[in-house]
Amino acid sequence: MKVIMKYLKPFAGTILISLLILFGQAIGELSLPNLMSDIVNTGIQNGGVEQEAPEALPSEGFALMTLFMDEADKETFQNSYQLIAGGSSEAEAYSEDFPESQEADFYVLDETDPDQLSSLESIFSKASYSFVTFMKEMGGQQGNDAAVDAESGFENVDMAQLYALLPQLQLLPQEAFTASMDVAEAAEPMLYSQIGILFTKLFYEDLGADMDALQNQYIMTKGAQMLAIALAVSVASVAVAYFSSRIASKVSGRMRRDVFAKVESFSNAEFDNFSTASLITRTTNDVQQIQQLITIGIRMLCYAPILATGGLIMAIDKSVSLAWTIAVAVVALVGIMMTILSIAMPKFKVLQSLTDRLNLVSRENLSGMMVIRAFGNESFEENRQSASC
Repeated sequence: MKVIMKYLKPFAGTILISLLILFGQAIGELSLPNLMSDIVNTGIQNGGVEQEAPEALPSEGFALMTLFMDEADKETFQNSYQLIAGGSSEAEAYSEDFPESQEADFYVLDETDPDQLSSLESIFSKASYSFVTFMKEMGGQQGNDAAVDAESGFENVDMAQLYALLPQLQLLPQEAFTASMDVAEAAEPMLYSQIGILFTKLFYEDLGADMDALQNQYIMTKGAQMLAIALAVSVASVAVAYFSSRIASKVSGRMRRDVFAKVESFSNAEFDNFSTASLITRTTNDVQQIQQLITIGIRMLCYAPILATGGLIMAIDKSVSLAWTIAVAVVALVGIMMTILSIAMPKFKVLQSLTDRLNLVSRENLSGMMVIRAFGNESFEENRQSASC
């Protein structure tokens, strides 16, 4: 290994570039499943709505949602939105995405950092789930029907009916909503998150947003990103293959030159320790094995740990509960690999000895071909050749 490292030292820069390309390739390949998941979950299931907290919502919807928030959440929610008067010059900036915003007042989301946005999404989703839970418990015929439809998919929800309930709900004390808010607080995030997305879609539709166009745009954007990443990964793979093959061929060329120069410097006593077949094997087959090792080492042996590490980090980031499963799988794979290596290495040494034997017999047959024909030993030599393979 030290000898190989000595020959690889002049190519340290190229190897470093190859490793950087491999890092980029790994990132690209690991991001493709996430993009596909985004297309399915957000693009198809959520209709292209990326975040639970709406970017804009009618003033009636804003008042409705704040009824189902505690004081701290209500203050955070109110501070995160700005009131825009319908038909004003400020409203014109949103007329393309939300045409109905010109008819009535509405709220728009101020710029927030990712942490604040995540907190805001949780607040809005829990308020949405609290509203659905409250309407089911109230048992009012109109409100109950709307709530049940909303929970099953929001296909037939009439926002005018929901807004008509607002004056009645505002007359109730805050304690009337406490039970439903507690239910939402104890619910699984996945459950109230989906309800929050569906309420966001309702508010967008109420503001006149083209939900089909929004969905198509999201899917097309993510699809274009996937194509671009796939192309970049392909280019990276070709580049690494080129660099690794170039490094391996140059290293093997230098090794063959040095081995040949070393053999030429042997004394007669040293030649007695090596057969001609063994020297041929060392000059050709052994160097070829090292060349393949370098090629595969850069392209696969270096890439596999990078890809595995990135996959482990992403999997644990998605779900910490999967850590033990991943650990068991990694230990099992390492054990299998060590077992395979322990079995393969002795056989590989035997293979090298057989290769020496094959070269010896082939050389004797070629150099003594005329003598073999003269004595009619073709069949014997053919059997000998077969036995050496």
